[in-house]
Amino acid sequence: MELARIASLVFPVFVAFPQLITPVSGQEPPLPIEHPMKVDLDALRGLCDDAIPGNCSTSYKFLLARGVKACTTLRWGLASDDWQQRLLSAVLFTRLQPRGDDLELVSRILIGHLADNNFRGDSRLAEIAIVALGEPIRPYLRAAAWNAEGQLATKCSLVYISTSSHRPNSANAANALETLRVDVEWIGEGEPSPPALSPAIPTTSERVVQLFAALAGDQRKGNANEAYYDFRVVHFANRDTERPGHWGPTQTRPPRDEELKLPLIWSGLRSEDRQQRQLCAMLLVERMVSPSDLLMEVLIEALEQDELGSYRTLPLANADRSGQFLIANTKQASAHLHLALESKSQSVRIRAAAILAQGRDPKVSAYAPLLVEHLANNSIPDDAVLCGQSLALLGPLALPWLEATPKDEQQAHFFEVIRRSIQMLEEDPKARLPFSQGGMYALAR
Repeated sequence: MELARIASLVFPVFVAFPQLITPVSGQEPPLPIEHPMKVDLDALRGLCDDAIPGNCSTSYKFLLARGVKACTTLRWGLASDDWQQRLLSAVLFTRLQPRGDDLELVSRILIGHLADNNFRGDSRLAEIAIVALGEPIRPYLRAAAWNAEGQLATKCSLVYISTSSHRPNSANAANALETLRVDVEWIGEGEPSPPALSPAIPTTSERVVQLFAALAGDQRKGNANEAYYDFRVVHFANRDTERPGHWGPTQTRPPRDEELKLPLIWSGLRSEDRQQRQLCAMLLVERMVSPSDLLMEVLIEALEQDELGSYRTLPLANADRSGQFLIANTKQASAHLHLALESKSQSVRIRAAAILAQGRDPKVSAYAPLLVEHLANNSIPDDAVLCGQSLALLGPLALPWLEATPKDEQQAHFFEVIRRSIQMLEEDPKARLPFSQGGMYALAR
């Protein structure tokens, strides 16, 4: 059905007579339609996969020499059920600089042959033809590589680089097709059939849905990263305004992409996949949305130690960004943060207490003892720095909690540094405190 649909796009409505094809739709095709000559049709038949030695190369060279005059004949070949006839017709069509529906079908046929299949030599031949086609095929390569696995994904990525207009590969590939000795063969079992067409270029709404699905954790490396940055694009769409995500007085509504993306991002907070939940929360934080209870819950979850934020995964620090947003919205987040003080995760408890202190939450007795406890020496990286800095930012409300007898030299040292820092801030609110700038980083699991 897919091939029939594409074929109906490639050909206007035809009235067929022996050796004659006449367009009656009134629509001008991308390339001129010539009445196919008998020798062209004979050569097209010669492109089929059969047992006659040498006929394929002879037919290929003949149709290559015919150039644009063989256009209509090759269109028939693109719709063929014979794998070799369809492939070679697509290869020959690349020399005609196809456009529109011709380009779509040629591209999807060639890319389909990049995958692992039962044809010897087809992938290399398709790759040469794709490079010869150059820039116009790049959107189809991206569409095919997005969720592909194995050879197809790898080949699409490599060939995509070779099709760049900045690389002088197209002319060399085109010359290779001129002198090509066709050497492809079916090596599978049973009756050969053409490989499936590669995916069509998705519409804007289809692409947004694909990107949203890719935010979830899976085995494909890099797709969530690409999807995350694509969803972030709108965040920087209006750089002249004071705050990201604000569209300014001249725009009464956000761009079309944002209208499609934002509902999906909000829905992602309910996803069963942790990575998708976390990435959606970070995207909303970047858009500076008004906080909701559900967003707060996911941001509290982000305070737990996890694999996000490393060079091996997505380059974002979800705990740190979550902390920044919660500190900026401490009043709305207060109830959630106080619940988080009872979390099973030590990282969540420490970070929640730090955020409450930095936001100067009035219920100091609920979180100050935890912060003071972690000023003493232990095995948690940088917890004392985070807790000490947070108590300093709490200000004078922290001073009564620093009167306890220190447990060790480290805690005594931090008591003194915190007192000095509080005095510095009282004198100059912009004073630089004697703490490293670790933020919410570095807590152990």
